[in-house]
Amino acid sequence: MAHRAGAALEGGDDAVFSADLDALCAYLETDYESLLAHEEAALFPLLEARGLGAEVEEAKREHRDLRRMCAHLASECPSTRGSARHVLGVVARLLAARP
Repeated sequence: MAHRAGAALEGGDDAVFSADLDALCAYLETDYESLLAHEEAALFPLLEARGLGAEVEEAKREHRDLRRMCAHLASECPSTRGSARHVLGVVARLLAARP
């Protein structure tokens, strides 16, 4: 997918980029969210029980940041399907804003 997205930036097929973006957004909303939820329900309590509360709090903060970035990306993408530069700009701003 990354190679095809790169090609779209270089004047490739916007339809391919749009389909890849749709696939990415679907993955983030389903499989990726499921992974985050599983970590929070199954892994975080085990880590806290082993005295790693500070690390768990950091991971929870990261999960919140990742969810916020995913939601922002999903809200930006539908209106700008033809603009790969815009989508990548959104991602870059979100990553840059992370502490």
